[in-house]
Amino acid sequence: MGTCYLDENVTEQLIGRLAGWGHSATAARQAGNKGKTDVQQLSFAVGIWSALVTHDGGHFSLLHEAWLTWTRDWGLVDARHPGILVIPDPGLLSVEDAARVLDEAFREQGAMENRLLTYSARHGWQDRALK
Repeated sequence: MGTCYLDENVTEQLIGRLAGWGHSATAARQAGNKGKTDVQQLSFAVGIWSALVTHDGGHFSLLHEAWLTWTRDWGLVDARHPGILVIPDPGLLSVEDAARVLDEAFREQGAMENRLLTYSARHGWQDRALK
């Protein structure tokens, strides 16, 4: 099933909930990455080839765009990231619901590679492709 890395702004309570759905998750704190930059968080997720889960869509949208643009412009065809999944802040989505929508992403969205997916209750998962 799915493997993910939880950005430091995502609750570690998701680890057990995701395991119940058959997925594995590692938290930034567990990995010794608390307080590291978003760039370092994404780099770590790539290193362990786990989709990065975050609430911080703005920063990671910019990193995603930079990643895809620069690797294309520099001819780095093998430079991929394992995907970025943006979920709403805890006040908008319970831990149980966050686990459910992440399970849905892993089961229904296909390959996550080089994709940034954003979830909203109104629209479900949306692929944020470059224009």
